[in-house]
Amino acid sequence: MQYNFPLDPSHRSDWLRAFNTTSNGIHGIYGFEGEPSGFADNTLVDTFLDDAVQTGSQSNASNVRGSWIDAARTDNGGQYGIYELASASSDQLSGYSTAPGYSPVFTTNSKWDPAANPLYFYDSTVCVPCLVSPSLSNPLSQSSPGAYKPKVLTTESWTDANLAQQANTYEPGSYKYYENSNTYHIQSLSYNASHYEASAAIVAHGPHSSLPFSFQLSDAQNFAITELNQHGGLPSDAVLRRVLIDYQHTNVGAVITGYTFFWYHQADIRGGDKIIVGVDNLSYKGQCTDRQWDGCVWTCDEWQTLYNQHVNFMYRLWRTVGADVPTPPTTRPYSTVATGTSAISPAQAYTTAMSKIDSSAQLKLGTFVGYKQSYWTPPYWATDDTAYPTFNFYFSSGAVVIADIGTGALRSVEDEN
Repeated sequence: MQYNFPLDPSHRSDWLRAFNTTSNGIHGIYGFEGEPSGFADNTLVDTFLDDAVQTGSQSNASNVRGSWIDAARTDNGGQYGIYELASASSDQLSGYSTAPGYSPVFTTNSKWDPAANPLYFYDSTVCVPCLVSPSLSNPLSQSSPGAYKPKVLTTESWTDANLAQQANTYEPGSYKYYENSNTYHIQSLSYNASHYEASAAIVAHGPHSSLPFSFQLSDAQNFAITELNQHGGLPSDAVLRRVLIDYQHTNVGAVITGYTFFWYHQADIRGGDKIIVGVDNLSYKGQCTDRQWDGCVWTCDEWQTLYNQHVNFMYRLWRTVGADVPTPPTTRPYSTVATGTSAISPAQAYTTAMSKIDSSAQLKLGTFVGYKQSYWTPPYWATDDTAYPTFNFYFSSGAVVIADIGTGALRSVEDEN
């Protein structure tokens, strides 16, 4: 996403025409980076709507921009681009209108004004020095690695009762309900959280800050780990492979508003399994100063604004690869061939998977760097707890093409940069 076009003076008038309308005009334009593909697009939008529009929501956490960023973190590696007017920063799409003192926030002042209602652009970039790649094989082997053997995944042991108890301790009065037999929701005034029963995934959303981040990257990472230690800890095989820097841009320049950390299995397992934590900071009037003169004491004459780090998003899906899935696994939703079938070679899988990617997208992948044999796991909302063997093909652009080793079917394309 090219942020300079709407903010560059030579192009600003064209872009701002969309925002410079009546008082109930456009609030924002929300996009994400990468080549569109129907499945990925639909999944990201579904994730966005799950958080932004929830029946009975009484939370202040699910503003439109925050929900879109969290959906991109969940389904698009955190790559997003948002043009949004300052007045729309707290827009929400749903709310529990009968809750005392609460109603959805949706501004009607959406007319662009450079002084009173400026246009901001939000995006993220990869911290390149933070990237950690696994050891890779190259060239592509022409030989089969052996039999196709999906593995049973063992989930973490979260219970709804335990999560509800944590919620009551943290913020009493939260609203709890089952959307269906696989999804348990907790909603409060400051966060939304969901527990997916089959996979044991936990996804939590909090409000996003637009304040300049007043701490260092290392502070944010340590804070993220501290928060994780209160929710199961950091697994022993977790490797921090990716860090995103979140920005807010104006026509004056850009400021860092936070960081997003991605941990993956050391074995380079791809798909649903990962841990993601977003950190920013919130301000509050934390202390006051007493002043005295002429024999009089003026209590709290001056308040000082303090800043504190804050987790605005946490995604945790971490399963352990176990024994072979019993033969045959063809009743499982994501299986391709029966257990024990001879896997195809890395070279064959590469050819098949690449044939599913159009030529313009292939050019953007760059040159082939190497591959690693590992597993792909179903998404957090799925009921299939199976690890499917894959070849993960790495490219110079940072993209990773994940192909099934049974047929070469394209599992996904993930962007590391």
